[in-house]
Amino acid sequence: RPGGAGGSPRAAEDGGALGELLRAEELAEAGAKASDIRQALKTMKASLEGDLGACAAFARARGPQRLLRLSQEDNAGVLGALLAACHESSDCRQLLSGAAEMSQVAAFLRDRRVAVIAAGMDLLSLLARGRPVRLWLARGEHLGTLVSILETASASLHKRALRLLEELARSSCVPRRALQEHAAALAHGLARAISSSEPEVRAAGLNVLTHVLRRLPVEEFASDELASALQGLLDLEFTHLSDVHTQVGNDGRQGGHWYSFKTLTGPVTKRLNMAFEAAGSVLNSGVEAALESWRDTAAASLPFLQCSQVNSNAFFLLASFYQVPDFDEFLLLHGCDRDVVDCICAPDGEKKWAAALLRRLAYSPKGRERLLGQPGTLKTLARMICSSSQDVVVQVCALSLVILGQSNRAVVELLKNDVDLVQELVREMCDRTGRTKTLVRGLLALLLQEEDFLDKYLSKVPEHEAAALLNSATQSMWWDTVQETGGAILDKPADPMAFIVDAKMKAAYGEKPLQWDKLAQYVGTLLPSGSESPCVVDVCAADGALCEQLRAKLPSCGVYAAEWSRVSSDRVQDAAQRAGQNFTAVLCDYETLDCVPRADIVTMVCLWESVEDPIQLLESVASKLQPGGKLCLVEASKDKAADAVLWVERSGFTEFSHPNALGPKFHMRVFHRLES
Repeated sequence: RPGGAGGSPRAAEDGGALGELLRAEELAEAGAKASDIRQALKTMKASLEGDLGACAAFARARGPQRLLRLSQEDNAGVLGALLAACHESSDCRQLLSGAAEMSQVAAFLRDRRVAVIAAGMDLLSLLARGRPVRLWLARGEHLGTLVSILETASASLHKRALRLLEELARSSCVPRRALQEHAAALAHGLARAISSSEPEVRAAGLNVLTHVLRRLPVEEFASDELASALQGLLDLEFTHLSDVHTQVGNDGRQGGHWYSFKTLTGPVTKRLNMAFEAAGSVLNSGVEAALESWRDTAAASLPFLQCSQVNSNAFFLLASFYQVPDFDEFLLLHGCDRDVVDCICAPDGEKKWAAALLRRLAYSPKGRERLLGQPGTLKTLARMICSSSQDVVVQVCALSLVILGQSNRAVVELLKNDVDLVQELVREMCDRTGRTKTLVRGLLALLLQEEDFLDKYLSKVPEHEAAALLNSATQSMWWDTVQETGGAILDKPADPMAFIVDAKMKAAYGEKPLQWDKLAQYVGTLLPSGSESPCVVDVCAADGALCEQLRAKLPSCGVYAAEWSRVSSDRVQDAAQRAGQNFTAVLCDYETLDCVPRADIVTMVCLWESVEDPIQLLESVASKLQPGGKLCLVEASKDKAADAVLWVERSGFTEFSHPNALGPKFHMRVFHRLES
């Protein structure tokens, strides 16, 4: 109440939230009663709630930082006002994202009152929308506080800590060292989460658990308590599904039961998929013991496979049992192979999970026998490759035909007797890109050993189509790797760094692709003369093209690719082996170079768009450069290059050269760091 009882002239002039802030500051300086300060903070909160203009003015006056100084007077009141301001204004959140302010906010978590800790965690959840705050929270001591709350605190605080950990897991910013340090407490807290009676808590716990299991070796994290919790979770979800089936009824084709089936089973099925992924890692051979009732649950969903409205959800449910040892026998026993092929060939609908089941059948000996025994199935799958617009359908049909063709001549005979079909497949291979193109090429590679067919084919088709088919022979090395690994390479987990790889590949392989050989040649001129063992590090190598050229042109140089996810690291290492080049992919913590050796040159090509914490990355680069070492930046966009130069110079680097070795499209800068 500016200007009212107990108010001051300054507070009366400002009015609103700022007036109450001035009043609270003056009362605190004068040593007034806590109740008066609490009333000022309460009024301030009411002024800020839902008022974007007031929150913006509050941010301009640096109100959030000034409020933190009053926390010793009334923690709850300060947090209430901060939450109201940060809900509405990103500027307020930005003001609280500094290290000093974050330390003060984290201090609220050590309060003895549950309400204050809960409000502090709510404020952290708002601030964690920003990448710097998530990185700050992911540090060992702060992560330890969250894990401790997850493990031992009340249910309301447990859910808040789980929500924060889920946000950190989703952004993949928690270092492995921090996870290893708190592995035991985290396992206990997650066991508590997935044992919860609330579905949302179980789902959040599974999200964090699957992330941790992808980052840490199972033996460092698994425990009997966690395994028991996973078994209990699976039993609980099966019971829930059984109740859903009872509620909907097996005669669900009438009325609105289809919609009920879809809406009721969807969330349960998603949790089951995550639970199976975690169970496959933690329980190992014990998975089967935990799935005594899975057959009844799966069989109850079979009537829904033939309804186009919900069959994608029913296939999704069946795909949850993918890791069960005798799952393919179950599919064949109930004739699901026909439903799978019918769904794949349907003109519309979601086909992702039906495609997953078709792939499972193709890898199974009995499944292959059943697919080969169905009249017209092979030709149907081949026609779907040529007619479907969905990549997932083309991929699974091509993969299934390749696997069937390796064990039976029927596929080869089908293609040999239909030149028109082969022509369509060649056109499909030329039009497609990426994995889809590779799988169609693998199917056509089955014909390369058939000399009589090749002679007939080459005499009937245009020269460019014949060249496309013959060139596929030289590009099938990747497919050989798939065969050697039993298809394991196709089931690798999704790459959390895929957005970086996609952005880099798009920039480097546009209308005028980057000339990697010229870049490698120029990098060679930057190496110090007389060095016995020079070293170059390429940050996020994507397809490893630069590393291949560096090894080819600089055979005495050590070449390393710094990758930020295990999937990326494995992919680049596989590329090195296929190319016969001896360079090494090294898995590092996110946006660091912590695990690579000290280097003479660090290259960052078309990467700046995806960098979220430039200061951290550039500090890590500086720590890994040898005295006199250089940082080489290449960007396809002039604006991105200018922004990168600004941050690099802020980090203590000085421009060394501005070469034009790559032409006008690509902007290259070379920096070095002067020794102090």
